[in-house]
Amino acid sequence: MGKHTVTSGTTTVRRVVGETPVQQQVSLHNERVIVERRKPVTDAVTGEILTELTIEMVETSERPAVGKSAKVREEVVVRRERTQRIETVRDTVRRDEIEVTHSDENHRAGLPPEK
Repeated sequence: MGKHTVTSGTTTVRRVVGETPVQQQVSLHNERVIVERRKPVTDAVTGEILTELTIEMVETSERPAVGKSAKVREEVVVRRERTQRIETVRDTVRRDEIEVTHSDENHRAGLPPEK
């Protein structure tokens, strides 16, 4: 008796890219320059009267930005596992049997055949 290997099934692993729309509230800030004209609090004179002066301020605003990066969430390992089992095999064995019949009288008497 012997053994042979047969295909008992197939496993297929396929990777696909799925997309899911997401949204999130983001707090954004804006800065703007406000110029006010008002009466001075006191009548005290400072040293900056009738001199030229330039003041410059920058206005800023934030814009939303989406940053995407790939993150490894899991690894997939594909491997084979080999196990061993013992089975009892039952079958009928056939073989050729040969029956020899001689019609020689000497052979029946237990004498060697003549040449």
